[in-house]
Amino acid sequence: MYRILLIDDEPLIRLTIKSLGPWESHGFEIASEACDGLDAFEKFNHEGNDFDLIVTDISMPKMNGLEFIREIRIQNKMKPIIVLSSYNDFKLVREAFQLGIQDYVLKSELDFYTLLSLFKKATHLGDSNKKNHLITQKSIQFYKQKFLENIISGNIQPDMEGQLESFNINIPKVNITVAVLTIDNYKTLENNLDAFTLGNIIESVHKLLLQKADEYNLGEAVKIEESKYVFICGFANENSIANVFQKVSSFLSNFKHACGMLLNVSLTIGISDVDNGHDRIPMLYKQAVLANNLKIVNGKGNIYFQQNLIKAVSPIINEEITLSQHERDLMDALYNLDENKIQESLNSIFKVLNSHPDINKVLHTYLAIFLKTIGYLQRNTFFVYDNDIAIVEEMGLFETIEEIHHYIKFKFLDIYKQIKESQTHSTSKINIVKEYLRHNYYRDLSLKSVSEHIHVSESSLSRLFSTTGETFISYLTKLRIEKAKELLKNDTLTIQEVSEAVGYVNQEHFSRIFKKHTGYSPIKFRNGNN
Repeated sequence: MYRILLIDDEPLIRLTIKSLGPWESHGFEIASEACDGLDAFEKFNHEGNDFDLIVTDISMPKMNGLEFIREIRIQNKMKPIIVLSSYNDFKLVREAFQLGIQDYVLKSELDFYTLLSLFKKATHLGDSNKKNHLITQKSIQFYKQKFLENIISGNIQPDMEGQLESFNINIPKVNITVAVLTIDNYKTLENNLDAFTLGNIIESVHKLLLQKADEYNLGEAVKIEESKYVFICGFANENSIANVFQKVSSFLSNFKHACGMLLNVSLTIGISDVDNGHDRIPMLYKQAVLANNLKIVNGKGNIYFQQNLIKAVSPIINEEITLSQHERDLMDALYNLDENKIQESLNSIFKVLNSHPDINKVLHTYLAIFLKTIGYLQRNTFFVYDNDIAIVEEMGLFETIEEIHHYIKFKFLDIYKQIKESQTHSTSKINIVKEYLRHNYYRDLSLKSVSEHIHVSESSLSRLFSTTGETFISYLTKLRIEKAKELLKNDTLTIQEVSEAVGYVNQEHFSRIFKKHTGYSPIKFRNGNN
């Protein structure tokens, strides 16, 4: 029976872990509990040799998890340790890995079989330095990939910049571009290959992409679906967007060629625009998805840019007629939220296409118009369309040009309504959020806690703030700094008291933030105003 020392300052977490399942029937016993690092250290000194595994929280009073682990490592460098933590503890978790912990699990993802697997690995492999190192590296890579997935999906945490640094993620915050890479003919591969061979191909593409990114010291890669990969990079010292595109295109062309030569795999690649700020990555990802979908119209095995959605000319239905003017009218009508003009533009397009005998060409033309228009809206507004794949599948079910037209008309009018509603709601929502922050800036606030308070998702709240030209964190910080300036005029308050009054528990952190935004330390600012 393996004996476990469980450490967490939250009794509910300790009770939850103990109650998750029949630990003893699997060879584990929660032998002792502690409510903080100091309490745990005393118990370890008395019964340390009796514990086979330590499971500890990081953020605790008196002695935190890192301090406790350091003390344990002085006495016992091999004792298996698993860390429990929250999303905003990634920097501390990285330090814990450097101290030789075996693994890490999020409190939000606690379940019996996840923990049981970690317990088994830690106790069976805890006595092997080499294997411990492998587990540590795999754990870091796993949570790094998870963090990147969260950024791509728009689930951006308040301390994103700190977590990027903690994971040593190589994405400068300027000249950022995103690429979406998909394996061509994946359904055919799935039907013709056994699961083991297909799995090897999927992982080999991912490993090769990681290897090339490391070789070029360029960006980060993540696999988000079985046949879909995302590459994100930035260029801190590049002033030319044309050069950015040239470098990204060169890198991805090289990688695409390597996949063909080494793995016999064909790829289609979509590349977004260039933008600044890590909070723009979700939008750039959407652009890259749309660019990748140009394969539906123009064929697989190519590299497509977001710019192609704007610049491309619709397929010519016959030698005399193109639809470029009608497309521009449609884009302008959607941008200006003119419902009548939207319908007029669509009807004009329908008149041109209605008499054409080849329904497949009509289908491709409508797809091109749809993808280009969505790309235009995402480039020039804050509209995000998530169902670009669904429309491709649904349009393939229709048998007449009229059916396709009515479907497209319905979709565009639905987009019109979404944009109109989002503009109305975003203005009122953002005012509610700002009012809430003005009255609660001194609290421990995060994107998650505020989004829960106003009943919207974190990604939606992040997008709401982007419409104002600033981020959630920048607005909250500005509020706190302005209030701190007022409080510093009062000589009876210490710097620590001012710091806590505006929401910063750590005085040093407050001083750094204050100086960054004002150019003065809190003390110099106070002296200058007095």
